[in-house]
Amino acid sequence: MHILFGSILAVNTQSLLVIITVTSLSLICLAFIIRPLTIDILDKNMLKNFAMRASIYHLIFLFIVVINIVVDFQVLGTILVIGLMMLPAATARIISRSFNIILLNAILTSLIASLLGIIVSYYYDIPTGPAVILTAGFCYICAIVYSYVLRVVKRRHYRY
Repeated sequence: MHILFGSILAVNTQSLLVIITVTSLSLICLAFIIRPLTIDILDKNMLKNFAMRASIYHLIFLFIVVINIVVDFQVLGTILVIGLMMLPAATARIISRSFNIILLNAILTSLIASLLGIIVSYYYDIPTGPAVILTAGFCYICAIVYSYVLRVVKRRHYRY
């Protein structure tokens, strides 16, 4: 159960320092490759016009992701790591269109889901990891409903 769900409340100081170090190094590395990575995501041939190799930036990004997953698996568990990587990003993609706004919304969604999940787990006496993921899933469902309602309102507005 520890491998699957992790124990977010039992994180010791040493594990927390490892996570902070890897996260800090990842953010610094991403700061250097964010523009070529964004160009690679949007148009793969454009980097060739600038005489840059897109595969290097893609490999650096994949290395950062893998290192973060490996470090976080040890502490947080499989479901929490994958859930906190996918659900906030998917939620941000639904409610935003600009790449920078998607990044900010994903960060805010993960922070809100984590804090609310910890609060919910405390008050309802349920495991913290699954509570965080359920909260992130609830945010995702709210984003889907929001986008659907927004589409319906726009359709009705254009109809009249």
